[in-house]
Amino acid sequence: MEETVAREWARRNRSVVRRVGLIARKAPGMGHHMCTLDRRCDECPLNRDERERCAVEVKCRNAFVARRWKKTIPDDVLAQCAWQIHLTGYDHIHVDVLI
Repeated sequence: MEETVAREWARRNRSVVRRVGLIARKAPGMGHHMCTLDRRCDECPLNRDERERCAVEVKCRNAFVARRWKKTIPDDVLAQCAWQIHLTGYDHIHVDVLI
């Protein structure tokens, strides 16, 4: 469902997203750090005047965890996005969830 959810996000936000996959960076003295980035956003819908580098993290969750998404992004997803921003150097990451 990830592909369908990502396409719907792009359609609603009038943007283009591209699949990325595994990203690895070598940290001095620490080995390789990795993350799996779902989609790269070619044009950020928040600010179309500036070319901000951003991505889209797609999640598919069941109704049993829906209450965790009511007010904010759950901590585990927030930590994942923070790590992805750290590794990629992107300005921000959009989170799209299908419940």
